[in-house]
Amino acid sequence: MPAPFWSTADSIRRWFKPPRRLRFSRAGWMFSGGALLLGVAAIGTGNNLLFLLLGAMLGFITLSGWLSEQMLRRVEVRRRPPRGITAGEPARVSYEVKNGKRRLPSFAVEIGEAGWPARAWVAALEPGAATVARAEGRWEWRGVYPLATVTLATSFPFGLFR
Repeated sequence: MPAPFWSTADSIRRWFKPPRRLRFSRAGWMFSGGALLLGVAAIGTGNNLLFLLLGAMLGFITLSGWLSEQMLRRVEVRRRPPRGITAGEPARVSYEVKNGKRRLPSFAVEIGEAGWPARAWVAALEPGAATVARAEGRWEWRGVYPLATVTLATSFPFGLFR
């Protein structure tokens, strides 16, 4: 029995919606803009050397995105919030970070909470290893602050995207 139409449409929608968001850094905007200008110049002149440089720049952008995705893949994070916090005083949120990959280490992983400016940072995490990272920040007012979403980010390897 063939799959229903809506399951096919859902799988196509999931294919085009990547699991991670990509944000350009300033260097990424400049590099991508340079690639666009080089593409226009290559089409306008028909010079093979410009096409070669354009292909190298597009390959560089693709490699950067793929390596960044590999750094965050199979990284598991478990949050350990502090028990009691005093308003206006610094507080630490701890994160247990584990690299679930067998062969590839993870580099330059930034961990934080959505909507909270404090971030924890792990420089390198070997395959199968675990570590604890801490983010220190302060809450200015008393009350309940829900910590709903843990975010992971990296700008590895070239710093073009985050």
